[in-house]
Amino acid sequence: MPPTSPVLTGPVATGAAPTSPADHRAWLDVLTGDAAADLLEAALAADGAALESWSVRQVHARPGAELTVAYEVVARREADGRTLRAPEHLFATSARASAFRRARGDRDPGRDVAAGPGVVRLDDGERTVHVWRHPYDPALPGLAAGSTPDRVAERLRAAGVDAPLLSLETVTYRPLRRAVLRARTTAGAAYVKVVRPTRVEALVRRHALFAARPGGTSGVAAPRVRSWSADGVVLLDEVPGESVAGLLARTSARDQPACIDPAELLRVATALPRAGLALPRRPAWADRSAP
Repeated sequence: MPPTSPVLTGPVATGAAPTSPADHRAWLDVLTGDAAADLLEAALAADGAALESWSVRQVHARPGAELTVAYEVVARREADGRTLRAPEHLFATSARASAFRRARGDRDPGRDVAAGPGVVRLDDGERTVHVWRHPYDPALPGLAAGSTPDRVAERLRAAGVDAPLLSLETVTYRPLRRAVLRARTTAGAAYVKVVRPTRVEALVRRHALFAARPGGTSGVAAPRVRSWSADGVVLLDEVPGESVAGLLARTSARDQPACIDPAELLRVATALPRAGLALPRRPAWADRSAP
């Protein structure tokens, strides 16, 4: 799917955007069952390609919201009399285009025709599915820049990192939500965090809460923000030491309950900036789940 993929009409099974367990079940059947092949075939056709094979790589379900599925596909193209086959990463979601506009901060209703560059809209007149090729996430317009080594290297230089970029790897990616990539340079590592443009200023303010403490420290290891931009790309310094996730991952299940000192958890909790209490509460998944 090129950045200017057209809007298509294709086969979309029944079911509304997920708002209940039953809706999620219906969408899960659509996006992971046999009907998914028709969706992927139609999406690839927008780029002049055919679907050779496909498999579900991961399912991202948000209770009370959308369901997004990641696929590994092999696309077939004809070029100069040759048949070319290549692996691709595609994503399909039940989320509506209005959700993408809100995430990008786009308030122009006239732009609802396109969910975003590189996104194919499949509509049967009643239900809609959006399909995109990584990194053209419709809610994360900065992901393409944050996933391209040359563009990351340029942003690192602008942020004062005068060292060659050695590698760029994805640490985590939650479609339509956020992504974190590790950029390794000859001077060490930095992290590229990509969030929704409407969330980037709030994220930077949260990091500033730690930097504003006396002496520049709050007793809690928090990475320093090197730079950020309106497209949702934030460059962060690496924090030395091991993460809790890393510690748990290398600890056996038997020893995990005792591998973290409870006193250390209390120390970190009490060292958090008090100003954080004034931040708006974000609902947990349980709050969005229907009883």
